[in-house]
Order: sequence, then C-alpha cells, then structure tokens
Amino acid sequence: EIFLEKEIEFHQKYFSDVTILACNPKISETKKTHKNINVKEWHFRYHLKKIRSLMFMFHPLFWKEIYRIRNQYQKKISITIIKAACSGLFYAVKLKKTVLELVQKTKNEVVVYSYWFDNNALAIALLNKNIKKVVRAHGWDLYNDRTPINYQLFSVYHNFSIS
Repeated sequence: EIFLEKEIEFHQKYFSDVTILACNPKISETKKTHKNINVKEWHFRYHLKKIRSLMFMFHPLFWKEIYRIRNQYQKKISITIIKAACSGLFYAVKLKKTVLELVQKTKNEVVVYSYWFDNNALAIALLNKNIKKVVRAHGWDLYNDRTPINYQLFSVYHNFSIS
C-alpha cells in the first residue's frame, strides 16, 4: 500500500527483519521491497465463510460484545450487528493463527503492528500477552459514527489487549 512507504523506511532502519502481511491484497504484493523487509500475502478465502462465521456465535468474546452493545450503548441487536460480529471474529481468529505461525518462525524479538484499528487489530489483540503489539487508528476505524453499523465492534477488547 502506498501509505506504508514512509513507514517502511522507518522500519528498515530500526528492525533487522520485517515481514509485512498484506491482508486480502487487490493486486499481488508478494515481493521483497528492501533487504530486510519481506511482504507476504494472506487471503481470507474460506468456502461458505458466511455460514462458517455463524459458529462464532458460540465464542465467549462474541457474547461479551453483545452484552456491551446492549447494556453500555443501549443499542438494539440487529441481524447486521450479529453478522458483523461473527464475521469479524472469524476473520480475526484465522488471521491470528497465520500471525502466530510467522511469529514462531523467528528467533528475533517480535513487534506485531497493524496500520488499521479494525479486525486486523482484533487478531493482534487475541495474541499472547507476551507479544508486543502496536495498532494505529485514523478516522473511520476510530469513531462509531463512521461505520455502517454506527458502532466499533470489539473496540474495548482492542484497547485492553493491546499494549
């Protein structure tokens, strides 16, 4: 992504090895950009993923989020919210698995970073507490009124799980 160019310059100076995981890239981005920076693609492609995501209605984090939406924000629980929570959690759990595989392959200190405060950040929040995590937020991924459901799903979990 073009907005990462300045960040790549920073990361190559201060980290000996950087792997960028491009999530669902629209064009092929797997390439070596600098001597110590590798870009890998991760595609969230699962057969029947909408149906499979409904299994996450049984995940404890799903129910904590539903409770928070109803009680803290006094919002009605709509089908749209349920679908967004299930699919977001499904995506985050699958991405977390991929990130853990990459983390386990390195012997270096690991800092996991997300440019967006979205389901990618949720995946990072689900990682082991011993892993250093950094997440950025910009606008649509920070304010409730800038989302289609007028609510940032799992944002409290992000805040308490990312150090």
